[in-house]
Amino acid sequence: MESLGNVLLDTSGEILYFIFGWLFLAIIVFQFLNYFFEDKWEIMIQEKNKSDVLIGGIFGFIPGCGGTIFLINLFKEEKIGLGTLIAAFITTIGEVSFILIVIDPLLLIYISIISYISAIIVGYFVKYLKIQEKYSLYATAETKKKKLHNHQKESKKALEIFGFSDHFIIPIFFTILFLFVFPFTIIASFIPEGPENFPNYLSAIQWTSIVILPLIVIYYLIRTYFIRSEHDEDHSHENIHDKGKEGIKHQINHISYNLILILSWVSITLLIINLIVYAIVYYSNLYQNINDLQDNVDQFKNDWWYLILLVIIGALIGLIPTCGPQIAFTLLMIGEIGGSEAIAFGGISALIANSISQDGHAGIVYFTFDKKGYGIVKLIEIISAVIFGLIFIPLDKYTNL
Repeated sequence: MESLGNVLLDTSGEILYFIFGWLFLAIIVFQFLNYFFEDKWEIMIQEKNKSDVLIGGIFGFIPGCGGTIFLINLFKEEKIGLGTLIAAFITTIGEVSFILIVIDPLLLIYISIISYISAIIVGYFVKYLKIQEKYSLYATAETKKKKLHNHQKESKKALEIFGFSDHFIIPIFFTILFLFVFPFTIIASFIPEGPENFPNYLSAIQWTSIVILPLIVIYYLIRTYFIRSEHDEDHSHENIHDKGKEGIKHQINHISYNLILILSWVSITLLIINLIVYAIVYYSNLYQNINDLQDNVDQFKNDWWYLILLVIIGALIGLIPTCGPQIAFTLLMIGEIGGSEAIAFGGISALIANSISQDGHAGIVYFTFDKKGYGIVKLIEIISAVIFGLIFIPLDKYTNL
């Protein structure tokens, strides 16, 4: 087995040149698609009353939580129903979508198709049973005055500390880092044995990652401490839909925050996984190497009890607000980062359950608007997550998805 230092060096380098390189592009593309087409979405969904659940599920596919948060505002204004909103919640996987776009796009397609089928079934079921009417899930006069958004409410002190950094330093820093890393991203992605052919470039990226990733994590933790996680800012309609200078500035802030959040959680998760796996293999007499440990995990991965347990765990983790825990769970299941030292603990059924029950940041937005409605929605989601996760366990047992 490689030394722990080499494992961490390889893993951190892979985070930087593989995940960050493609992640930077993916977030920019989808953030600005969201920005430019948001006005057209409202017209489209209001004109399609009978197919509103179908369209709601599609909105949830939008990477990040922008599409679902957009629908929460429409729901608050009573322009769409609960069935449409739940369809979006079920298909939403937040920042996990960016991770899967980069690491395993085919897996993202599988999960998205199954989640969409689930969303249609549950959405129309909710609509048919008139759950919204039975539980009076409507906006009050007070909440209608507010425009909800997913940008975190910042204290005055936090704005003073992080304002200049968020608006200028971080975007410039990530742009320079991208220009340094992306040529190697292309090499590693499309040229056979590409990384081995450019050892000096690879070494420079690895050592850069050892310095930069801890700094990003520290910045994320400090920023999280100072900024209150209240997603109920009183945005005016013009502020949200502004297409001018402030609108562009707002999108840049979102891009920077998403990059910080994802890179921090990926780094923390993989550090913990590597430490645990290394400790198990190196300090115990149970396994000779990583392959022995993976073989042991693979034996359990085909057992019904193990797959059922993972489905339940995945569904329960989905109840945790924000995207961080969901990113960690996804990385644990697929084990794609870390090369020969990576361990995959789960399968697609657990990821399906997690994708159905989680809402990313959108759930927090809805919680600030209607706590009773949020509780009912989460109950529907967790039941749906367990049911559909169990239904698709045969995909793990009898296929190689």
